[in-house]
Amino acid sequence: MVIRALPGKAWLPFDQQANIVSASIWFNVALTIGASFVNYTDVLMLSLILYPIEELKFMQHVIKNFDNFKRKREISNNVDSSRSTFVDIIQRHQAIIEYVKVFNNILGFIMLVDFLQSSLHIAVLLKHVILVSFCNKQSLTIVISEFTHLMAMVVRPFFYYYCANEVMTCSHELITAICESNWYDRSRSVQLMVLLFTMKANRPLQFNIGPFGIMTLQSFINVMRIAYSYAMLLLTF
Repeated sequence: MVIRALPGKAWLPFDQQANIVSASIWFNVALTIGASFVNYTDVLMLSLILYPIEELKFMQHVIKNFDNFKRKREISNNVDSSRSTFVDIIQRHQAIIEYVKVFNNILGFIMLVDFLQSSLHIAVLLKHVILVSFCNKQSLTIVISEFTHLMAMVVRPFFYYYCANEVMTCSHELITAICESNWYDRSRSVQLMVLLFTMKANRPLQFNIGPFGIMTLQSFINVMRIAYSYAMLLLTF
């Protein structure tokens, strides 16, 4: 009897070899749904992390071009228009601070789980790629396929931690934008608001990996280090 390969392995309530077409359709549909769920989840999470970056960059743009935005205010008094424009910046900044706080409270533990599972997943794939690469019986197509899978799993957390690192960078750049603006030419009340805003902006916005750290590029390097250690440990068995 010839055993025909299927896209995956799972228990089905019928003979898979006798019903090869039905089994293939079932596997393909299940794999498509699973892959789509993973992709949509990653798109959602990246969107949640990217949102503060766009808001922070917009605030930098407003601060650097303060006079242009001030003129768009429908207030004749220059002091009031300056004050109104900067109040809007402060409110946006406070909203982003609250957003990051809510993200950490709700999704901080999930990011910790993702940190651990990403390390383990990459480690298992790295071990498999090493074994496949040194196995003469494996075709080049299988080696390329496994290596591509490994690279995809490496790129995924890289985007997460790169975007989270950008949030910290953009929050620091608000101070630079303030220094590049002519805030010292404003009224005393606006100067006071700028001072208070600067003190608050000195505390960087950051996404947490649960209670154990923050999401930065250094965290991604830690993921790769842990994955390498796991892989070397698995190769000893």
